[in-house]
Amino acid sequence: FVGIHGGSFTVWGVLYPFLVSNVAENAAAFAAGQPMTRIFTEPFVFNWIMIGGVGMTLPLVLFYWKSKSVRLREVARVELAPGLFNINEPITFGVPVVLNPILLIPFVFVTLFGGMYGYLITKLGLVTTTYVQTPWSIPPFIGPYLSTGGDWRAVVAQAILLVIVAIIWYPFAKVWEQKCIEEERG
Repeated sequence: FVGIHGGSFTVWGVLYPFLVSNVAENAAAFAAGQPMTRIFTEPFVFNWIMIGGVGMTLPLVLFYWKSKSVRLREVARVELAPGLFNINEPITFGVPVVLNPILLIPFVFVTLFGGMYGYLITKLGLVTTTYVQTPWSIPPFIGPYLSTGGDWRAVVAQAILLVIVAIIWYPFAKVWEQKCIEEERG
């Protein structure tokens, strides 16, 4: 929210060794026919917490694709391709989400919600635990399929999550859009 890339400069440096070793432990357990016990892995983060980038901003791209705000519409059109590969700096800094108190609540909340959602559905056995190391840049729906060894339920679960995230983002996105439209007219 304050413009510091937490994944690269703060949290990720501490978490990354654990996330990678957890997916390796799951892969070894799978290969040995044992239960996979590590839920929190690197692919888990990109399947359930950072779909389309930090703060799951992909719904903003879709909301603003035909916005009446010229700025938001242009940012959305620049962001679509990168957003599909989990790169969301154009929208984070172009909308901007950074230092935007209106968009702070959904930016933080969807991340927490996605993590809890992913943990719960994995813990309950509704989706397979991630055990295949996949690149962070794999697009939505492909990442969960590959990292769970082909579990189609993970794809459906991610689609459901994206719909919920869009619903959470929507009212805040509309308030910000209206403010931008007023600024452009004035």
